[in-house]
Amino acid sequence: GTQRTGAQAHFYMETQATLAIPGEMGRMTLYSSSQHLATCQLTVAAALNLPASKVEAKATRVGGGYGGKEVRPPTIATAAAVAAWKLNRPVRLALDRNTDMIMIGKRHPFKGTYYLSADSTGRIEKLRIDFASNAGFSYDCSLPIMDLVLLSADNTYKVDTFQANGTVCRTNLATNTAFRSFGVIQCGLILEEAIEHLAHQLNTTAEAIRERNFYQDATIDSFDLTPYGQQLRYCRIHQVWADLRTKADFDARSQAVKDFNAANRWRKRGIAMAPIKYGISYTYMPMNQGSAEVLVYTDGSVLVHHGGIEMGQGIDTKILQITANALGIPQDLISIDHGDTSTVPNANSTGASTGTDLQGGAVLAAAIQLRERLVKFCQDNPSSAPPHWQQDWAGSWKAIVKAASNMRVDLSSEASFASPNLGQLGPDGQLPPGEQMFYYFTYSAAASEVEIDVLTGEFTILRSDVIYDAGQTLNSDLDFGQVEGGFIQGIGNVTTEEIYYAQDGRPYSYGTWNYKPPCSKTIPVEFNTNLLELSLIHI
Repeated sequence: GTQRTGAQAHFYMETQATLAIPGEMGRMTLYSSSQHLATCQLTVAAALNLPASKVEAKATRVGGGYGGKEVRPPTIATAAAVAAWKLNRPVRLALDRNTDMIMIGKRHPFKGTYYLSADSTGRIEKLRIDFASNAGFSYDCSLPIMDLVLLSADNTYKVDTFQANGTVCRTNLATNTAFRSFGVIQCGLILEEAIEHLAHQLNTTAEAIRERNFYQDATIDSFDLTPYGQQLRYCRIHQVWADLRTKADFDARSQAVKDFNAANRWRKRGIAMAPIKYGISYTYMPMNQGSAEVLVYTDGSVLVHHGGIEMGQGIDTKILQITANALGIPQDLISIDHGDTSTVPNANSTGASTGTDLQGGAVLAAAIQLRERLVKFCQDNPSSAPPHWQQDWAGSWKAIVKAASNMRVDLSSEASFASPNLGQLGPDGQLPPGEQMFYYFTYSAAASEVEIDVLTGEFTILRSDVIYDAGQTLNSDLDFGQVEGGFIQGIGNVTTEEIYYAQDGRPYSYGTWNYKPPCSKTIPVEFNTNLLELSLIHI
C-alpha cells in the first residue's frame, strides 16, 4: 500500500525576526529569534567578512520555534546585518505572518510505499518501506530528517526481515525545514497505515497486531536490538501499553463504539491506540554536546550561562532546578542568563528533545565541580569556614562564598557534557559493538475516540488519553505541557492544517484566514495525559 502525509506550517507565536546593531571596532550584535544562535553568528560573520569573534548573537527567549527557527533564521539575520553594516545604524527585520508563511519552509510532505507480509496470527515476518520526502528547492536539513526517519522506521515493532529506504526529492516549493519530531510523525503515520491494512486483511484489530509485534520489555539479561544494532536496554513499551489500556478503559469503550455505530447511520465513531518509540539524540554526532558556566558572586547569588534557548518549553526552569539541587541552595539565589554566543560559544541548536539533557548535563557538571571546590575549602580551612557548614549548607552558603572569596578561591566553574557511547553506522548499516545512535529512547502511547458526520466530514475528538515515559521527571508540569502541546500539534497535522500549493510552488494556505491550526473546538472534549509511573518500571 501507499500512504501520503502533507505539509504543516510552524505557526509560532513570534515570526522570524532579528535586530542587528553595529558596534565599535567592526563588531555586530544580533538579537535573533533563533533556536540556533551559532548559525546566525557564523552566517553573518561570513556575509560581512568578519571573524566570528566580532559577531555576537543573543536571544532572551523565543516565541515558539518547533524547528522552524533552527536553519531559517540566518537568512533573516544576514539581511538585517548587511543593512545595519551598510547604514551603520541599527536595523530590525521582522516578517509579517503572511510573508513568514510564504518564505519559511514547512514540515516535509512524505510518500511512503510499504510491502508487508505476516502469518495468520498477525506476526509480521517481512516489512519494507520506501520513503520519499518533498524537500523543496534546497536540501536544508532534509537529509538528516530522512536519516531519522530510516532509524525510526521500526517504531516499537520487532520484525526479523526489515528494510527501509529513503529518497529526498527537490521541488519548486520553498525549502522545507526542521519541524517538531523531525520526520518521525510522517514515518509513524506511514508505518501505522501498514499495520491498519494488515489488521483489515486479517479481520482483527490494529491494536492486536501492534501488541503482537512489540519489542520485548527489557530485563537485566534480556533485551532486543533495533535493525541497526542498538540495544533496547530500557524498553518498556508493554508497560506503557498496558497502563494506557487500563487508564483509557479501552476494551469497554471499544464495545461501546461498536454499539453506537450499529445504532447510528449518519454519525460514526472510531477508537484506536497507537505506540511510539522516539530516539533522543541528533543523528549528527558532533551536535550532541552542551557547555555551561556557573558564576557565584560574593553576595551568594549565582548566574548560570548555558547554550540552550528558552522558547516556551521551560529549559530555563529546569536548568534552575538542576543548579539549585546540585549546589544545595535555594532557587531564589539563582538567575539564568539569556542565550549569548559571547558567553557560551559554539552552542548547538536547541532541538531534537536534547536541550535539558545536553545543557542540563553541562550545568550539573559545572555546579558539582564548584560545590566540591567549596566543600574542600571548608575542610581545608576550618578556621575560615562557617562553624555549622556541614549541618546547614544552604544556611551557611553566603558565609561560605564570602570566606572563599577572601581566600582567593575561584568562584566560577565551566563544564561540557557529551552524550556518551554515541556512534555512527558502518558500511553494513550496523553500529560498532558498544555504540549507539541514540542516547536513549522514550516510549509512549495514545488512545483516541473520534466521532464524525459521514455526510460533511465534521469531526469531534471525544476523548484522548496519553501515557508518556518521561523517566524521572525534573518538572512534571512542564512535561505535561510539552506532551499536551505536541499532541495538539499532531491533531492539527492530520486534520485541519492542510496546505495547498499553486503549480509554481506558491502556497495558497498562508496567514490566519487561509490556514487553520487547532482551536478550542478541535482539541479533545476529554483529554487525559499521564506520565508513566516509576513503580511500573522493572529494569
